[in-house]
Amino acid sequence: MASAMRDEKGYPPTDRYNLVYLIFFMCGVGGLLPWNFFINAQRYFDYKMRDRTLPPDADYTDPKYMTRSQVLFVSYLAVCSLVPFSIMMVANLLLMKWFSSFSRFAVGSVLVFIVFLFTVILVYIDVSARAFLAMTLISVVFLNCGSALAQGSVFGVAAILPSKHIKAALEGQAVSGIIASLANIISIATSSSVTTNGLVYFLVALVFITATAAMFLVLPKIGYFKYYWNNKDLPDNNNIESDPSLKEVKHDNNESQELVISINKSGILSAMKETFLPGICVLITLMITLSIFPAVARLIRPITVIPQDLWTNVYFVPVLVFLLYNVGDWCGRMLAGFIKWFHR
Repeated sequence: MASAMRDEKGYPPTDRYNLVYLIFFMCGVGGLLPWNFFINAQRYFDYKMRDRTLPPDADYTDPKYMTRSQVLFVSYLAVCSLVPFSIMMVANLLLMKWFSSFSRFAVGSVLVFIVFLFTVILVYIDVSARAFLAMTLISVVFLNCGSALAQGSVFGVAAILPSKHIKAALEGQAVSGIIASLANIISIATSSSVTTNGLVYFLVALVFITATAAMFLVLPKIGYFKYYWNNKDLPDNNNIESDPSLKEVKHDNNESQELVISINKSGILSAMKETFLPGICVLITLMITLSIFPAVARLIRPITVIPQDLWTNVYFVPVLVFLLYNVGDWCGRMLAGFIKWFHR
């Protein structure tokens, strides 16, 4: 019974040191880290797909010198990311019948790790711009398949726990963008070589992904998590004794009691109906945002570009486009924890 795992006062176990909360926060960071690291590494990708016939002093990131692959890369990246990601999210719902959340997470994380390892190796492989573009986009497809498996599993497990853990994962996703932006800025500042910059940058992502995967797989060993996980089929994990749908029924022999649980299982269509209005708001917001960022936003340049000036030539886009966007994203997700949707 659920009460068997409660403390002496009858309360559910506490999350000591907010460890479980931190793990879901880090899983949120690791979930969107692949996407954020790829879209932030524009200088590296521009270098790999540059027009090699340009004179050495020409700026290959200047829109007038950019190749077709450079201009359309982020658009290609978005398609190769979001389409397989969406398909695998749906497939994840089907796979849950045969594979546990932790199994799906492990497979997804291994796939993400392998693709990022390939990306690190690709930094020092000299190939043509077209070959590099093709290999990168193919790897992105597999990367997002793995990422969808991992993210879907994380949110599925987080839904079993109190709602603050889903909030932790969502905030972690926003922070992943900030981490990626800062890592990009720091790598640019500390290395004059674009290839070294890319190597350090993707190695940082690899370390983060490995760490978050290891943390998630530790969850089953934590008592606080085990309490909710072992009682995940009950209608109210937070306060089982107070749930009106639970009734104590005595057996005929009066020797024991058991809980008879009446659960009103609503289907997917019913759930979609309940969340239709906020869902449409989120859909429109993301549709407009992702149409502009990063494909269009990355092409923004200052009106006045000063030759040899680091701010206008190097740091303008990483700071004012990517970092500022991700800070705003994080602020919005933080506010969502305080501003609640009205109840009908």
